[in-house]
Amino acid sequence: MLDAGVQSQFLCLQKTSDVKNVEVFPKFFPRFYHRILERFGVLLTADQKNALQLKKVHQHCAPEMYSFPHSDYKIHKHPLIQWANVIIIHWVAGFLDYKSFFKNIPKETQVFWYTHDFSMILGGFHTLFDDKRFQQPFVRNLEKTLKKEKRQYLSAFKGLNVIANSQFSYDVIEKANITNKDHIHCVPLGLPEGELVKIDKAIAKQALGFSTKDVIVLSVSASLSTKRKGMYRLLEVIKRVSKQINNLHVLTMGADLPTDIKQELNIKPMGSVWQPEFKSIVFSAADVVVSTSYEETFGQTIIEGYACGTPALVFNNAALPELIIDGETGYVADTTAEFAEYLLALAKNRAKVMAMGQQAYNHFKEHYTSEHQVKALLKLLDPTH
Repeated sequence: MLDAGVQSQFLCLQKTSDVKNVEVFPKFFPRFYHRILERFGVLLTADQKNALQLKKVHQHCAPEMYSFPHSDYKIHKHPLIQWANVIIIHWVAGFLDYKSFFKNIPKETQVFWYTHDFSMILGGFHTLFDDKRFQQPFVRNLEKTLKKEKRQYLSAFKGLNVIANSQFSYDVIEKANITNKDHIHCVPLGLPEGELVKIDKAIAKQALGFSTKDVIVLSVSASLSTKRKGMYRLLEVIKRVSKQINNLHVLTMGADLPTDIKQELNIKPMGSVWQPEFKSIVFSAADVVVSTSYEETFGQTIIEGYACGTPALVFNNAALPELIIDGETGYVADTTAEFAEYLLALAKNRAKVMAMGQQAYNHFKEHYTSEHQVKALLKLLDPTH
């Protein structure tokens, strides 16, 4: 936004980079008497009450993430909220207090919620994957209560707009009937052009200690042990093809790789990689980026692979197929058997890998740079722009 000449400020609870125009909201700390009263079972802060509820939730299930609409942070009182003509909400679990925020936002302020998960339309869950698999009576009753509260608080601000990050997200949000259809928009995410660099695959492979003849499959996730990411589906796929591809190697980027998977596969874990230069090497070295996830609202790792000239192989789940031009920038599989067939075909046809990689790179440049995303956002915020 800044590069487009728009005055922009970012308000967050935790700052993880040195990006300019980012302001950290003052940390809330319980008063001494809050802690004393807590010992006697008297809970006064939202954080205390949320922690107790979360403990009860974890007695029944183990969700990837669970949050509540109540917070001790009164964001609406911050000077930046009063300064802004437009507010775009992103990741706000544990930060945004629904009731006070939507009740006190100036009516003339434009408010957009940019969805990256489904916490806005669910109760405490953040994914449909968790919402479907946990059906314990206590959990369902709590979900019903939290959903009702969220809808009540959201309805307090009549001008709320929702920005879905994919067509899949758009369809889910529309079906949830959380707001008028005219207030739901779709703006796919993007990656800054030049953040990741396309490197010759032979050079990138050698930099990681591989031969140019090696077939490298890359799987990326912030947490590889998260059930939603489907690492055990990848294990099944690799078992199907491993005897037919002697020089097959699996690379992972991310934390918490399950020990049993690491032991069963010829895996080289790269750990969590944040440096763009090294990420460029890893993505460029891969012959294919795979996603075995059961649910993604977008699929950022796919376009990161595209930016480095690497095609993708995904399951036909959620938003992932939207990113693939099937047969050109990658493949979309319905079953593990089909997934394995596509992987085997790519391993045996390196010319196909290179051709699809170039098409993937072109597709990224034409549709998924941050410049495209910002342009779409500006058009949404100001149709005359």
